[in-house]
Amino acid sequence: MEARLETLAACQHCHLFPASCWHALDPADHGLLDSYRVESRLGAGQVLFEEHAPCHGLHCIEDGLLALRKSDEHGNGVILRLAHPGETLGFPAFFGRMAYSARAEALRDSKICFFPGRLVQDILARNPGLRDEFCRLLAQELVQYGEARLRVATRTLEWRLQDLMLQLLPETVARAARQLGELGMARFEGRQVTIPDLRRLRRDSR
Repeated sequence: MEARLETLAACQHCHLFPASCWHALDPADHGLLDSYRVESRLGAGQVLFEEHAPCHGLHCIEDGLLALRKSDEHGNGVILRLAHPGETLGFPAFFGRMAYSARAEALRDSKICFFPGRLVQDILARNPGLRDEFCRLLAQELVQYGEARLRVATRTLEWRLQDLMLQLLPETVARAARQLGELGMARFEGRQVTIPDLRRLRRDSR
């Protein structure tokens, strides 16, 4: 993985922090989390970690979209699921002391924060609330794994392709909406959309 390091903002200032599992961290440990964090950027097609590679810590997606892929002994691969901003990756392998069970590949430009294993172990020992959050995520992974096995066993290839396309569609719409907001062409507040300059929107859409 090619990484470009840069000046890092504090984790608690990230807009994704309140909704992530890391919100359960004691404020006294926020500085410790920041001091060990390594941020990197991946371009589309670059790999965050490989299937069967050793796990040395946890990865939190700050921005972007990643696909978790799994392959059989013949090299045939399938996308297990998509991982979005705010998700933490690698915890099943980390807590199970196992290698990664899938490959994580960026589908578009992504920003990832990495927390080394020794830091995670230290913080978990002092933060039972954070440990409970990861237990909850592990339980969700087990449920999703069972549901995924059922879908694979009972659904056709065409249905699985449609399911993947539907997963990609919300991400594409969300990205387009964010770009319109950054250009000042639209404001999104809950379910309300405001167009400040309709003439500009019509002109630029031609």
